[in-house]
Amino acid sequence: MSLVETVARIDFARSPLKRRHNTNDCTAATALPSRVAVVGNYLPRKCGIATFTTDLCDAIHAEYGATELLALPVNDTEEGYSYPARVRFELSEDKLASYRQAADS
Repeated sequence: MSLVETVARIDFARSPLKRRHNTNDCTAATALPSRVAVVGNYLPRKCGIATFTTDLCDAIHAEYGATELLALPVNDTEEGYSYPARVRFELSEDKLASYRQAADS
C-alpha cells in the first residue's frame, strides 16, 4: 500500500489529533511537558542545523509559551559562542563528559 493510500485510510475523527480552526495543521491533543530540552547546534554558530534548532525552539516557544524551553548547543570550538538566555548549558563536541553533565543537570 502506498503512503497516499495509507494516509487516506486514517480515521482522523477517531485519532488523538485535533484540527485547529483556520489552518490545515493537526496537532497532538496532549500538552507538552513543563520542561523541554532541545539538543543541537544553535545560532550564532553558522550551520543549517543551528538555524533549524533555533527556529524549532522559537516555534515551540510561540506555540507553548509557558513551557520551560532549554537549548543545549554543541560547540565546535573551545571558545564557544555568545548564545541567548535560552541556552543554559553548552556541550563540547569532543568531550563526552559534557553530555553527561548536561543530562544530570
